[in-house]
Amino acid sequence: MQTVSLVLALVGLVVGVLGLIGVILGKVPLLKLKGRGLAAGVLVGGLALAILGGNLAPRRTVTVTASPASATILIDGKTYTGTTGELPLLRDSYEVEIKAPRHHALKQTLDVSKQQKFNIALAPFSSEELAAIQRQADLKAEQARQAQLAKPQAKAAALKAEQARVVEEQRAKAAAAKQAVIDAAAAKKQAVINAVAAQAKAEREASLIGVGVFWIRCKEAVRAQLKSPDSAKFPSVMTQPDQTKEFGDGSKIWASSIQAQNAFGTEVNNEFTCTYNPTTRETVAKFR
Repeated sequence: MQTVSLVLALVGLVVGVLGLIGVILGKVPLLKLKGRGLAAGVLVGGLALAILGGNLAPRRTVTVTASPASATILIDGKTYTGTTGELPLLRDSYEVEIKAPRHHALKQTLDVSKQQKFNIALAPFSSEELAAIQRQADLKAEQARQAQLAKPQAKAAALKAEQARVVEEQRAKAAAAKQAVIDAAAAKKQAVINAVAAQAKAEREASLIGVGVFWIRCKEAVRAQLKSPDSAKFPSVMTQPDQTKEFGDGSKIWASSIQAQNAFGTEVNNEFTCTYNPTTRETVAKFR
């Protein structure tokens, strides 16, 4: 039967190819049939023969039989009812897992390249194992019973804890209100101190400028000395902090370079030093 199905499939394939060529060219080669209608019929007939041959081919299957009768078989994650699992032979190995009450579960990879039928018997639990399982079940049951008995005590303890929480919350609110009065008085006193300190600081820092303002003033002072101020190209802003020094009295120094056009229109590189004097509040730029 296998040989017959193979021959039918091959013949159907050849006829189908000839029919396809006939549909394209308008005549079927070898068969001397003209017309695309006849070629289409040959194509359909060839496909039918190929399908018939494939259906006649014997189907190979993998069969897994397990014991005891209460066993459950899982093959590649699919559960099979009863004690026998049967599926088409599509590859060389399958993942099989077998479970049954009061028996050790088994999980393994079956090599089906040479053998397609397997009889697997699960090992039953020993009496010691069954006793241990029963003890574990009894322990869980006792724990559940104790938990059920503990519910009234837990409810009473929760009520007592809630009452204590309410009392403590009232005490905390009273203490917070008292502390708020103290804090308000302290804050008022501190506000006066801060105002005096702020005024003194403002007077002291009136002669100080930030580094950002310093850089802007420096650039203006440098441009004022250039033949072509609009052509000035200063270094990246990212490099300016590394090139700048600030001192405790508020004075600052920025040593850097600039590219700008000279009187002849040629772009040249010039190094400069810019300083700020907090006493005179003057920003002075000089080329080196």
